[in-house]
Amino acid sequence: MKNGTAKLAVAALIALAVVLGLSVFTGSGQSTAYAQVVDLLQKAHTMTFSVVNKTGVDTMPTVRTQIAFKQPGSMRITNVDGFVTVAQASGDDLQGMNLIPLQKKYARFELSNIPDNPNPGPYVSAETLRSLPAQADEALGQTEIDGRLLEGYRVRQDDTTTTVWIDPATGELARAEMKFATAPGMDVILTDFQFDIHLDDGLFSLEPPADCTPLGAEFQADAAAMTEADLIAFLRFWS
Repeated sequence: MKNGTAKLAVAALIALAVVLGLSVFTGSGQSTAYAQVVDLLQKAHTMTFSVVNKTGVDTMPTVRTQIAFKQPGSMRITNVDGFVTVAQASGDDLQGMNLIPLQKKYARFELSNIPDNPNPGPYVSAETLRSLPAQADEALGQTEIDGRLLEGYRVRQDDTTTTVWIDPATGELARAEMKFATAPGMDVILTDFQFDIHLDDGLFSLEPPADCTPLGAEFQADAAAMTEADLIAFLRFWS
């Protein structure tokens, strides 16, 4: 320890150890908070949240929906007009039903052999959230959003950039924003998260209410062999 260089080296190591210790035990806990949120997203058996889908087109309105998700593959989507879509995924197949409560009508749809899509776009926000990595690409620090001080983390996956906002006081996920390189302007904002709350299986039933009658159109397709004719049929069904 008589050597000055050795003293400086030891002092630097002690300082580094102190800094790392403070970061782990008494620091802001930014990386820990993000990792805990990702762990919750991946392990949650049920999840509900609100979604705002921007269209990117001035003449088309922003779409607001409520989503309920239940493992292993059930989803219920409700928009502000009361229109409901219920879907159940099993393997590569998807079955679902559209409900129009005001008209007391329903229509069923079924897709088989759905291929994996590395660029899912703005319509599978639940799965995009559940696939977030345990470590963010960038910590954004704190920003006030809607009167709340939140900590932000940014993640880039394929064409999707997701920004997660966490309440530092509670560690809860407060907001998530998604932007898509292949769908510019069609940004998605997710809020009002609830995890592992009780969701009755009846919410995801593919049986229509007793007072509803068929809309008169059903859509079935093998996604692996879809043709232009199938696309035309789908557009006719959707309209």
